[in-house]
Amino acid sequence: MSTLVDTNVLLRQLEPEHDHHRAAIAATMHLIESGETLYVAAQSIAEFWSVATRPGRRTGSGSV
Repeated sequence: MSTLVDTNVLLRQLEPEHDHHRAAIAATMHLIESGETLYVAAQSIAEFWSVATRPGRRTGSGSV
């Protein structure tokens, strides 16, 4: 089976203080270890880059 990884999953993996950080990592690792094929859409890469490169408090990811 193939799985499309959402932007939020990518972002949460890089935010250790976020409530969903561990869940994002655990879910991704489970899929990888199960032999799933993971895909990231070009749109998700653009969204990730946009949020990840914003300065500090303006990430838009719900964290302060």
